[in-house]
Amino acid sequence: MKLEPRYIVEMADRLIAVSDAYAYLTNQHGFTDSEVEYLMNFQNPLEVVTDEWQRRRVDISDMSFALDEAFDKQDALRGGYPLIANTQTDREKNRPAAPKPSIHGQLRKAARKAKSRPAAEAGLSKADRDAR
Repeated sequence: MKLEPRYIVEMADRLIAVSDAYAYLTNQHGFTDSEVEYLMNFQNPLEVVTDEWQRRRVDISDMSFALDEAFDKQDALRGGYPLIANTQTDREKNRPAAPKPSIHGQLRKAARKAKSRPAAEAGLSKADRDAR
């Protein structure tokens, strides 16, 4: 808890590798006697395994296998992860309707339009034309 957040971020890869190695060693690996003897030669066997795991993870080619699996499971993954509306069709479906102009705005627009027309075309009576 006393560590600086920046230091923790810089150490994130190492923390993940230690966590992965520990989980694998304690939950999944079935040790042989010779493996136990070998690892017990080290002051910190977890560090030895973690270092090897980090070296292995540097080989980014394993990422291609993960991507292949993700691409093969496209339909299944859509149900488990939130999607963004980024296709044209999705954007059109989610587009809010254009706001309807207010009655006041509509009246102002109609008044401007009426003023711009000549009185004869507007169908005004002589009294209305005189009033204008």
